[in-house]
Amino acid sequence: IQSNRNCVLCGFISDTKTGRPVTDATVNIEHGYKAETDANGFYCLSKIHKKGNYRISIDSNEYVGIYDYREMPIVNLSGDKQVVKDFKLDKGCIIEVRVVDEANQPIEGAKLSITSLGDERNREIGGQARRRRTDNDGVCLLGGIPPSPTSYLITATSSTTILPRRKDALRRVVQRQWDYAPGKLAVILNDTKAVEFGRIILQKGVDVNGCAKYKDGIPASDLSIRAYPDWWSSNSCPEKVPIDANGLFTLRHIVPGIYRLMANIPKGDSGSIGIPVLHTRL
Repeated sequence: IQSNRNCVLCGFISDTKTGRPVTDATVNIEHGYKAETDANGFYCLSKIHKKGNYRISIDSNEYVGIYDYREMPIVNLSGDKQVVKDFKLDKGCIIEVRVVDEANQPIEGAKLSITSLGDERNREIGGQARRRRTDNDGVCLLGGIPPSPTSYLITATSSTTILPRRKDALRRVVQRQWDYAPGKLAVILNDTKAVEFGRIILQKGVDVNGCAKYKDGIPASDLSIRAYPDWWSSNSCPEKVPIDANGLFTLRHIVPGIYRLMANIPKGDSGSIGIPVLHTRL
């Protein structure tokens, strides 16, 4: 099979051990360009709008992709020459996760992320590119996971988008509210030949009211609060809870356990910095 001359970037993606084509890969190039492999493992990017250096990431559900920014290869692309770049990928593990409520009813649209409990930096496998949502049966297939003797932690959250808040004339900030307390599943994935199965139950939990004041007694109404379950192992954040003019706040969907409460201090136009304020059982 010959490469297509109409491609500015093309190549073959194959199994490291067997040489068989990887047929479910998506090659992502910076600035929104992407190409998918065909039945022969061949991919082709037909055009770019500006020549220059581009980083490449690869996503696959059957194989371990390339997601780490430091490991992404850089290619120089232009419209007047073709670059051929082949890749070999290792087989990954797959787990089918079903997310249900306390009545064992499926939860559609729950977001799943996965981290290795052996990673001190709590990096999600594949980052945001690998976050998946459950279908109308509450099922989500997570794949492309490196086999490991160390446990993985799969986190499930379910939220509703509320009306976007206008930040300025050019930008809207999408706000989400959790519908349930987050749930988790710890699992060891080390067999690339079998599909594992797991279930996560999301609970409604209860509201917990609190009061936040500065040392001088002034309500901390310029801050907000996040409640992290002690088991939380993700770079994403729990929902942010506002503090009112009297210093009162309400943590929603709390299930019994130990939590780390973090206060968010506004920084600049859109950022914030989190500081720990309490480690307690709720």
